[in-house]
Amino acid sequence: IRDVTESLSSQAQESAQVSQSLNKLANHQQGLMDQFRV
Repeated sequence: IRDVTESLSSQAQESAQVSQSLNKLANHQQGLMDQFRV
């Protein structure tokens, strides 16, 4: 059972990192769009 919980927690960490990098990417793209609009 402990192995399952450990793998689940590591998966949660990975998904959190992925969503964080996706947010950074979205913010970067938004900044580029703002530059073009000016």
